[in-house]
Amino acid sequence: MLSWTVLLSEIERRFTESHCNVLIGIHALNPTSDKSADFTALKPFANAYSANETDLSHELHQAKRLVERLDSVEKPKSMLASISCLERYKEAFPELYRINGVTAIALPVSTSACERSFSCLRHIKTWRFSVAPTPSALPLRCPYVKNPSAAHATN
Repeated sequence: MLSWTVLLSEIERRFTESHCNVLIGIHALNPTSDKSADFTALKPFANAYSANETDLSHELHQAKRLVERLDSVEKPKSMLASISCLERYKEAFPELYRINGVTAIALPVSTSACERSFSCLRHIKTWRFSVAPTPSALPLRCPYVKNPSAAHATN
């Protein structure tokens, strides 16, 4: 029972309202999103990465106007295409370029540790239910595995 409590508290810690607001902000950077270039949606994400809100608000408005003027072929259709488009104008949109770079480069790396934890949990649960005669025969323990090579040491 203690393990389930720990697991639930970890999920609640990772998916707090502030974390969800940051994810909504990331969604606002996607050019195909319905909240694309919406500063109110982007603001929590910008605050999390110490962006200058005033500059970002102005840059976001001007970048939206710039994209509207592009040909349909040149308009970015993904976050990666958006970053490529901003690359040409990074001196004009420094905050927006930096925030877009955080989502494309740093965020996937920072989420990999929690993804490994959930993957570890899945492997442990699969093993537990395949080995144990009844589901309650073995207690569920999920160690945090930061280094993938450490997972092999526990097997």
